[in-house]
Amino acid sequence: MGTQVVDLDGRLVDSTSIDAAHDDLGFYRGRGLFETVLAVRGTLPFASGHFARLRNSARQAGLGTLPADEVVTERIASVLRANQLETAIARVNLRFDANSCLTLAREAAAALPRLRREGIDACTVALERARTAATHKWVEREQLRAASAKAQASGCQEALMIGLDGQVLEGATSNIFLVLDDEICTPPCDEGVLPGVTRQLVLDVAAQESIRTIQRSCNRDDIGRASELFISSAIRLVLAVNRVDGRSVGAGRPGPVSQRLGKLIIARAGL
Repeated sequence: MGTQVVDLDGRLVDSTSIDAAHDDLGFYRGRGLFETVLAVRGTLPFASGHFARLRNSARQAGLGTLPADEVVTERIASVLRANQLETAIARVNLRFDANSCLTLAREAAAALPRLRREGIDACTVALERARTAATHKWVEREQLRAASAKAQASGCQEALMIGLDGQVLEGATSNIFLVLDDEICTPPCDEGVLPGVTRQLVLDVAAQESIRTIQRSCNRDDIGRASELFISSAIRLVLAVNRVDGRSVGAGRPGPVSQRLGKLIIARAGL
């Protein structure tokens, strides 16, 4: 995590002073849930959706409670001020075996604006075992972390997860959308896909722009015949995928649908 100011249960502390039970590794490997929130010049444009999902996940799991939205918002704001951050990535971790809430933040990657313009490369990674409760953002995400590491090692910026039945599910840290026959397709959440806050925003904006969408199972063949493929996530917002496993998707560059939706969502974020 590095030296920085974090919030631990409502107290601002130096990250190096947190005891071993509460350090970042503990929160990443302990039993708990987390949410990642985009911060833009002191505002949290889409935070309410993330807080609602975290609170709902905690309730369904019967584990712990999240403080009120205004309390979490103020904790994030305090951490941002203490670390002199404006456009940043804030993370809220609920760790149930320690009954604690850790809030931390770091600067957003400088490369993000370029990646939003130029797109990224991805690789496919097959799940080794079925994921349980995949619709929640659990701290323990070993399969997804391993997939991200594989993508980075192969020079890619995202891993596309392939289910045990061969279906395309989601990215290791994102949701997936394919443009097929002038229609946006995305895997349904009942296949074990995380109900992403930005995923829902993409669907809402597409509807407002009269772009047809459908939620259905997708497979590798769909990737091959898609004119566009893009991902969505809380921090990256919308990124076009130019190549998958070294093969071009469509024209091999960001297409009109991902560019249009990306610009609209960036504007909503205030970037």
